[in-house]
Amino acid sequence: MSTMFFQSTQVNTHWDTWVYEYNGKFYLYYLSEIDGRWAGFGVAVSDNGVVWEDQGVVLTASEKMKDYLGTGSIWKSPTFEKDHKFYVNYSEWQQTESQEKQQRIFFAESYDLIHWRKLEKVFDIDNQLYQQEGRWDCIYPLTRKEGGYFGTWTATPLERTQLNGGIGFGYSEKGIDWKALKNEGIIPPADESGAVTYKNGKYYAMFGCFADGMAMYAYSADQFNGPYVRCEKHNPLLTPGTTYFSRFVEFDGQLLLNHHAISKKKAATGFFYCYMAPLKRVEIEQNNIRLKYWEGNEYLKQLGTVKASQFDPKACIFLEGKMVQGESIQIGRHAPLTLELADNQIIAREENQHAMHFAIPKDRETAKSETVQIKMLLKQWVLEVYIDNLYVFSYSLAQPFDGTLVASGQTIWEIADL
Repeated sequence: MSTMFFQSTQVNTHWDTWVYEYNGKFYLYYLSEIDGRWAGFGVAVSDNGVVWEDQGVVLTASEKMKDYLGTGSIWKSPTFEKDHKFYVNYSEWQQTESQEKQQRIFFAESYDLIHWRKLEKVFDIDNQLYQQEGRWDCIYPLTRKEGGYFGTWTATPLERTQLNGGIGFGYSEKGIDWKALKNEGIIPPADESGAVTYKNGKYYAMFGCFADGMAMYAYSADQFNGPYVRCEKHNPLLTPGTTYFSRFVEFDGQLLLNHHAISKKKAATGFFYCYMAPLKRVEIEQNNIRLKYWEGNEYLKQLGTVKASQFDPKACIFLEGKMVQGESIQIGRHAPLTLELADNQIIAREENQHAMHFAIPKDRETAKSETVQIKMLLKQWVLEVYIDNLYVFSYSLAQPFDGTLVASGQTIWEIADL
C-alpha cells in the first residue's frame, strides 16, 4: 500500500487525479497511461486519506478512441436513495462521420465506486455555444438547489480563438442528461476546468491556466456561469510546473483539495512520473481561496519511526518543528537541495539549478516573528512545505531522495509504504 504521496505500481504512470469520499472511505481515481497513451483510469481506496490500497485500472477506452481518454469526477444519482448509483464521466477523442476528430463525454455507473459499467449515454458538444473542433472534457458537478447538478468542464466557447481549451458550463436534472450554458466570461482567460464550490452567495472555481506556467488559479463569480474574476490573493493556488489539476473533496463537513505532483523522472514512453499529493484543507474567506495543512495527515506520525539520519530513500519523510530565520535544511548528498528561511520566504537552492524563492503568505498569524513552525512532506522525487500550517510550495527534485537529510532541530518521522 502506498503512503503519503500515492503512486500506482500497476500502470506505467498516471496524470490527473480526482478523489471522492463516501461512508468514511476515500476513493482516488487516476488517469492511467497504457501502451503509450492515456487510455483508462484506475482507483485506489483508503480508510483515512493517507494510506492507499491500489485496485488497478477499472475502466479503459473503447476501440473507437483515436487519441486519448480524458478525466472526470464522481457524483451520486439524484435518486440515489432508491437506485444507489454513482456516476463517473470521462471523454474520448473519436473520429466523426465527417472524418474529423471530436472530443465526446461519456458516462459509467457503479454501486461500489470500484466496478464500473459503461452507459450508452453521450454528451456531445453544443455547437450553438461551443466550438465543434475544441475541447469537451472533465465535468465537475456541484449540487443545484433546484435539484440535480450544475457542472463545469473544459470546453471551447465560440468566441475563443484558441482550440486547446476554455471553460464550459451547464446543468443536469437527472445526473447524466447534461445541457450546456453560455460561458459569461473568465477574466483573465483560463484553459482547463478544475472544480467549483459555493459559499456565502458566491461561486469559487479552480481553473488551469497554460500561459501562466501551467498552474491552477482561483476565481470567483456571483453567478454559476460567470463572469469569473481571478481572486486577488493566494494565486496561483499551487506551485506552477510541479503541480496541476486540482479538484475539491467534501469530507466530514470540510472542503479538501487533491492534485497531482509531477516528478522530473520520465517513463520510457516520455510521460513524467506523477504522484497524488497529500490532501489539503481549503479555506474560503474575504473572496479568496487559500490552502492549509490537513489534520488527517497527522496519522502519518502513528505509522512512522522518529529518526535523525540514515533514512530509507524509498520511505516517506515527515519533518516538523520550529525554524528560525537564517536556518536551513539540506536534502540529499550528491545533488543537495537546501531550504533556507530568510526574509519571510523559503529559498530553495539545488546544485546546478536556479535558486527559487517562495514567499510565505503574509496573512499568517506570526508574519513578523523570527520563528515559524515548518512541516515538510517528502517522498522520492517530490516534496511540499507548510509554514504555520499554511501551504507554501511544492517542489520536484532534480535527483531522487538518497536518504540524506540534515535538519536544524526539527523532528523527523520515516514512514515506509505498507
